Amino acid sequence: MKNVMSKKRIFVAVVIAILANVILFACEHAAKKSLEKQTEAASYLNLDTRATTSKDRTSLNEVLKDRQVYFSGIEDSSVNENTVVYLENAPENEDIYMVYKIIDKETGDIYEVTDLIPAGEHVEWEPSLILPKGEHTLIFNETPYFKWDESETGYVQLTQANNEVVFTVL
Repeated sequence: MKNVMSKKRIFVAVVIAILANVILFACEHAAKKSLEKQTEAASYLNLDTRATTSKDRTSLNEVLKDRQVYFSGIEDSSVNENTVVYLENAPENEDIYMVYKIIDKETGDIYEVTDLIPAGEHVEWEPSLILPKGEHTLIFNETPYFKWDESETGYVQLTQANNEVVFTVL
């Protein structure tokens, strides 16, 4: 009887071991299939990461590398009531906009501030409408801006140039 009990215990132990192996095999097989499915799904997945990496890959410095800004020169002049000064943005500036600020050097008064001027265009300024007769030393400040959607305003100020000019209003 003891021998039969012992054989039953061995049989039960063998059955449990076989069931455990079957369960482990099933779990391993399921895990392997899951990994294969995940790998297969990943091979079909094509993430567009341009929005997350565009600032790193295409920085403003890279975009403007080897670019030049062309400033317009304004010379000392005698002007009358019919004189029009063209505040220009050179066509060579392509996608760079220009803003002019005209300042009286001695008083600091600002006579004109233009909007953004696209490349190849100009704004007309008539000195005699603002300046009284006589000699005036003016500073023509030219500030280029580059359209850059990543900035808060949509434009980035690049640099600036000052051109000191003596205007004699007749």
